Order: sequence, then C-alpha cells, then structure tokens
Amino acid sequence: MTFLEKIHGPEIAFGTPGILMLIATIIFWLGRKKFVHLPPVGLKNYVNEICQPENLKAIGNLLILVPFASTHKAHGDPAHDAIYAKAVELDVPIAIHPAFEPFELRSPRFENGHRLSLLAAATAGDGVRQAFTTFFDFATFDRFPTLKLVLLESGAGWIGYWLDRLDGVATATFLGGRAPLKMKPSDYFRRQVWISGDPDERTLPAMMKNYGADRFFWASDYPHPDHTGDYLQALEEMVDAVPAPARAGILDGNVRQAFGF
Repeated sequence: MTFLEKIHGPEIAFGTPGILMLIATIIFWLGRKKFVHLPPVGLKNYVNEICQPENLKAIGNLLILVPFASTHKAHGDPAHDAIYAKAVELDVPIAIHPAFEPFELRSPRFENGHRLSLLAAATAGDGVRQAFTTFFDFATFDRFPTLKLVLLESGAGWIGYWLDRLDGVATATFLGGRAPLKMKPSDYFRRQVWISGDPDERTLPAMMKNYGADRFFWASDYPHPDHTGDYLQALEEMVDAVPAPARAGILDGNVRQAFGF
C-alpha cells in the first residue's frame, strides 16, 4: 500500500483493499456450491469445547464493546455488571472501540455534520470517551477493582485533559458528590486502564510521565483513510521521544500485559 501511495497517490492506495475484497467476495460466491465435509461434533460437544476455561479466556481476550449501546444504558451502569464480573473471573480485559453509530449521534449540532470530514475524524472517538467516563459516574471501578479496561483507536493525547477535568470536578466541586468515588479518577486509570495512541501523536511522552508509562501502547488503523502508510516512520519518531526505559513497554510490553498475551 505504501508503494502504491508513493507512485499513484492515496486514492489508488486506499482503493486497492476494497477492490481486493470485492474479488475475494466474487471468488467465494463462485465456490458457494463446493463444500468440504466436516463430520458433525454435535451441539453438546461444541458447547463443552467452548466452555473450556482456556477457550473462554481466548474468546474473552477478543471481547470489545462499542460506544453505542442500543439499550441506551451507560457502559458503567450496574445493568452490565454481569459482563464485568465474568471478565474479572476469566481475567480478561474489556475493550471499548469506536463503531459506526447512528447519524443522529454523530455531530448532531450541524446539518449533515457527519459529512464534515475533519470534524468527523477529530470526534470519532467521542463515543469511547463518553463510555469511559460513565465508569466513574457509576463507580464501576470501585465495584470491580481488578477489572481491566482498554480504550482503543481513539487517540491518547486527550486523556490528560480528561483526567485533569475529572479529578478536579470529582474532588473539588459539589458535582463530585453525585458520583462518590474512593479515589481520584486518574488513580483508577493508573491502576486498571490502558489506552492506545496513534504513532503520529506528539503528546504521548508527557501523558506517559503523568499517568503511568505502563498504561500506554501504540496502534495504527492503516489502511483506513484517516491513517497514512508511513506510520512506522511516525512510530520511530514517537518512540525516540519516549524515555529509554519505557520504550519496550509502549512497543509491545504494555499491550501484552493488558490482554494477557
């Protein structure tokens, strides 16, 4: 993709994956009447295999929540406690990832706000940020002090302002009394939350210093159109700005810790 982008530009580079997926779809469709026979194992055996502890943990490691809840129940609401209890029991994280949400929830202030490309790109992670915040409104981390929460594909530079704001409101205003917490929100973050940052972010070293170098790891959404193919070069520049002792963690150690790899 990087090769195509350099020669033909982003239109060809980012259009190529779509063409390849179309070709794959046609191939699968042509072979729709050709099947490989697999002997049935029976529903009981299938369920038994799925319920094996090691298989449940593997499935749990892939458990990702989207910011939009069709029930309109906040993610931190006790209505979801059964899910969090099972995640703690299996020692697997809960990850929150952006999704295609209903248009009325995306840039609703402006007519056709979802079509304003820069606004849409900058606010794509708002759902994740709001879902994350409800874990404090409902004191979810106090109910589940060993729950592991991972914030994905929403950037990481915002977390500094977010935690400063939450700390200030929760500890120094009457609004904090409505969400009684045993600790400051930033302390919960340092204890049981991880967040992925994009390679082109420049504030990560400061965020890591303030909120824990072991809480951050890198991720790229390439070849999606809002991420370019030079992310490895950007990653090298970002890591160079991180203190040497923390570099191994942001490259792979912290994500291994978060997901139990």
